Amino acid sequence: MRCYSDPSSHNLCYARRTTTREHKIDAGGRVQPNRAAPRSSLPELASLFSRCGLGQPRITSYDLLVELKDLLARAFPNPGDEAEIAVVFTAAAVDGRLGIPVRRESEAIYITYQAAILAASPAH
Repeated sequence: MRCYSDPSSHNLCYARRTTTREHKIDAGGRVQPNRAAPRSSLPELASLFSRCGLGQPRITSYDLLVELKDLLARAFPNPGDEAEIAVVFTAAAVDGRLGIPVRRESEAIYITYQAAILAASPAH
């Protein structure tokens, strides 16, 4: 987690929360779990706010729905890898192999990432 403070006493802390299993694309274009990824639970992240001089954070959780074609447009896969990645995500919609919510609607594949915003004011 990183904390910043400006002269007007506004503090900003942010932390990255990962899902149970992070994923990466290897050189062959396959989507695989990244077991070395750091993981933090919401209670762990919330406890970090006190280290920055902030009160207990308000937690807002939501699902972030992304269509696979949009995700691939931002991921810069190697030419031709999109088809292989789509196969992996299509299979994950059936068997859950990636450990994240994936569903198929007609020709579209949707991935749901769980996100949370933690916000707090300075403790007084």
